Parts: sequence; C-alpha cells; structure tokens
Amino acid sequence: MLAEFLLYDNFIINKYHSIYLKLITKVINENRIYNSSIHEYHHILPKSVNGTVTIPLTFKEHFIAHRLLTKFTKGKLKHSMIFAFRTFRN
Repeated sequence: MLAEFLLYDNFIINKYHSIYLKLITKVINENRIYNSSIHEYHHILPKSVNGTVTIPLTFKEHFIAHRLLTKFTKGKLKHSMIFAFRTFRN
C-alpha cells in the first residue's frame, strides 16, 4: 500500500513527512474497515499526482493528514495541497 507513496520522489523529507508516514502506517497495520459514520477515504499519495490507494481515516486524522501534506510538498503540488487544506478547513 505504501509503495506508491514511497516511490514518489518529489517530497521534502522532514519531520512532517515522518509523522505522515507513521499515521498512514498505523492505519494500515490496524486493518481498518471503512465505516461511513466515522471514516473518510484518504488517498495516501495525493490524487492530483495520480495516487490510487485509499485508506479510511477518522475525520480528525484526515484533517491532520492534509495539514501534514502542506508541510512536506513542494512546487505545484504544494499549491494543490494548500488549496485542498483550505477547502477542507472551510
């Protein structure tokens, strides 16, 4: 599941990247089953760069994941992540 994310080479490797990986790994290891009342699907690698794998995150985890993505992306993708986070926040 993580291979798609790890093979993408246009990320800044920093503490936010590590926190994001820990969050995603935790969810994968829990083998969560999607429940529409408490989960939302999240693309591990952003859909805007052709990410296809999704996992169920709680609303809080989903918010945090999008915040983290704004901290370790760069270039055009960073602008997309900031836009997505602002839309998510509003």
